Amino acid sequence: MKANISYPRKNSLAGRCLARFINGEILEHRDADSITGSYRLAAVVHYLESAHHWSIFRYEQAEPTPDPIGRSAVYMRYMLAEDLIEWAGDDGQQWASDVLNLEAKRIAEREAATPQSAEIKSELLNTLDKQNSTQFALFIGEGD
Repeated sequence: MKANISYPRKNSLAGRCLARFINGEILEHRDADSITGSYRLAAVVHYLESAHHWSIFRYEQAEPTPDPIGRSAVYMRYMLAEDLIEWAGDDGQQWASDVLNLEAKRIAEREAATPQSAEIKSELLNTLDKQNSTQFALFIGEGD
């Protein structure tokens, strides 16, 4: 079975999740959502198993919810078995490193292209407040 294992594209959602599995991380849906913006971890795991022949270990986890009746939420956690991580070896570790470096580079590029500083946000809010105040004054007849 291990002879058939392949790697997905490095810039794919499956590649980003597999890189974390190879690094020994345990992922659940909330992790995948915060890391990748996708809540489809089960579909990614299925794809890694069916198309690339990785055997992903899964187990159920239950946690209490804020539901006033005391309900617990049951969800899956996913990970690679140690023998598969060892089988991937140095080549797998290098592949995972390449994937995560590509991810970090893309995130940095996106953040650089989108100004997020508090100063810019504050200036924008002040400008909008002034515009709204002026429009309100004109509306009630106090402008001019």
